[in-house]
Amino acid sequence: MAKKTYEAPKFEKLGSFEAMTKGSSTGSQLDADFPDGTPFGDLTFS
Repeated sequence: MAKKTYEAPKFEKLGSFEAMTKGSSTGSQLDADFPDGTPFGDLTFS
């Protein structure tokens, strides 16, 4: 079996950080850990 040669990872810029993360807005959707209708103040962040 032939040994593969190492190929370094390549960096490809896809856009600005703000555009990719939607500018860190709070959003209006919750994930599966919180039921629909959970008040924003009741959310926990770690």
